[in-house]
Amino acid sequence: MFGKRAPRLNTVTKTLADSGPEGGLRPCPVVPLNDNARMILRVYSGSPAHTLGLDVGWRLLSINGEGPSEHIIRAAEMKESSFLFADAGGSRCFALEDQKWPFGMVAVPWPGQSLHERVASADFDLEDLLSFWREGIFWPYSDLIEPLMTYLSVSPGLAGLLARRNAVHERIAKHHDFTAMMVLGLANALDRNFDAAAFYVNAAYESADRADQGSYAPIFYSLGLYTESLIYEARGDRQEAMAAIQQASVMTPEVMAIRSRVSELTEQPLSTDMPPWTLDNFPVDYRLPAFDPIQERNSPFANVSLSKAIASLGDQELLIIMVMGGYRSNYYYNRDLARLADLHHAFPGTIAGVHVIVAGTYALDPDHRRDCEDHAARLGLPFSIIWDEEDAVSRRIAPAGFPARFMIDQSGKILATELLMDEEGYWSAFSRMSALTPKADCEAP
Repeated sequence: MFGKRAPRLNTVTKTLADSGPEGGLRPCPVVPLNDNARMILRVYSGSPAHTLGLDVGWRLLSINGEGPSEHIIRAAEMKESSFLFADAGGSRCFALEDQKWPFGMVAVPWPGQSLHERVASADFDLEDLLSFWREGIFWPYSDLIEPLMTYLSVSPGLAGLLARRNAVHERIAKHHDFTAMMVLGLANALDRNFDAAAFYVNAAYESADRADQGSYAPIFYSLGLYTESLIYEARGDRQEAMAAIQQASVMTPEVMAIRSRVSELTEQPLSTDMPPWTLDNFPVDYRLPAFDPIQERNSPFANVSLSKAIASLGDQELLIIMVMGGYRSNYYYNRDLARLADLHHAFPGTIAGVHVIVAGTYALDPDHRRDCEDHAARLGLPFSIIWDEEDAVSRRIAPAGFPARFMIDQSGKILATELLMDEEGYWSAFSRMSALTPKADCEAP
């Protein structure tokens, strides 16, 4: 599917793709592969990365001759750079010279020794470890067990593993990073260490309880349920395995690992259903005050009307709604907003506005929010904080978690509800916009 040209795309998607790299990939001499590369886990149809011919399993070897660290990638997203790629087998290399960053791909650190060392030393992004599972790629996890144990057995300010294995387990169970602990449970289940997997899953839940947050990301619980499903099946309880994975599917239906697991246990083909709400109209025609309850982000508008915002959309524009419930912000909102700002900067004229509907002031990391909202403001992303004192929008939608995301076109249809931090919701919206465009308006890419 990925790496092949889309059959026919309308001018919206073609414009986006043409805004990316123009010179194309140039074959170049093969260079030795190294652990500092990035592995491409997904390429979105119609994106610049897709148009280039990049594919799942390829490696991004370097940017301007340097290893593609997060810092280097961020710089390359803002200016033309030169990139070096290798195909999945490492037998061919390709250069992309003096071009824009190829948006539309998920590229994470190669799961080799370099990543293992970074995990052990707490110098890693947990989303990278979750990304393998999201995409149904399981082989990296076995080798992540020891690095994760090293990381989780070291309390802040202390160093080194404890001498006895049981003591290590007990130290890990007391760690505050409950999501990393859940990943360790998954890794053990995939490695068929089911007793250890059950121990770490339960310890992760207990660690989350101790944290006493207002709520938790659905991905945390769905990862736990997925792992429980593997454990139940290994113990011969297929009914409980089915119940766990179906509950996970309700929480995060977009996760490939969960969709594949449902298909496996039900012995049915992989579901191709679109996410809930897709192609429906937004269920609440709100008119709410543009007001930030913590008074950090002022708006020039007194009130914001959904119907007026939709009526002002052009035929290549999206209105994006992020429903936060009782949150003013959280980790996924922060990451989503920052990525939307990057996409707005790279593809001007595609995001007409972002409505952030809040009904509370709760925030886990205010500094992270300020950094991300400052970044969005610097790049000119038109976002408004909207106050829903009665929480009417959130109660009508009843999402599994926050933010609930909605990408809406000029007809008022919801085109996508997927994550934005990895760009999936953005590219899915334009892909569905293409499918809804009359054939006469389409042209080959």
